[in-house]
Amino acid sequence: MLNDAVLDLVAERIDVGVRLGTLPDTSLIANRWMTTRYRVVASPGYLTRHGTPKKPQDIAEHNCLRFPLEGFNSRWIFKDKKDVETEVRIGGKLSVNNGMGMGLQQCAIAGMGISLLPGWLIENDLTTGRLVDLFPLWAVTATDFNTAVWFVYPSRAYVPQKVRALMEHLRMG
Repeated sequence: MLNDAVLDLVAERIDVGVRLGTLPDTSLIANRWMTTRYRVVASPGYLTRHGTPKKPQDIAEHNCLRFPLEGFNSRWIFKDKKDVETEVRIGGKLSVNNGMGMGLQQCAIAGMGISLLPGWLIENDLTTGRLVDLFPLWAVTATDFNTAVWFVYPSRAYVPQKVRALMEHLRMG
């Protein structure tokens, strides 16, 4: 089941969930799968038509592809090598409610605007040149620099073998 909502795993009878970001206090067991490093990207076509931002503040003048989650749709936070943070207000014509899936990624590849996406999702797009990392020397986030991808499950006392197998398979991945 792919869903951007935070579901009640017990009520929905879900054995294991994959959650992105920082985790709120919860009764669920959380196991870090990987750290998330976000990147600000655009397609070469978008950059040809609209120009390439030279510094993070320049994206305020561009069409940014937004995700309708608090923080993601109004500002992005950049951190330079000296750990100095710069908050940049963003705007844009398009908001996609499947942010960490392929929705924002496909819109960015299609040249519809600048997007903030997790590196693990767009690694191949950067390698093949479908997307360009606009600020490779900056750390960037919409909410928190300590975000990760987590496996969450209801109980430490009993973890089904199929859950253990899935987590191991995805880790090796």
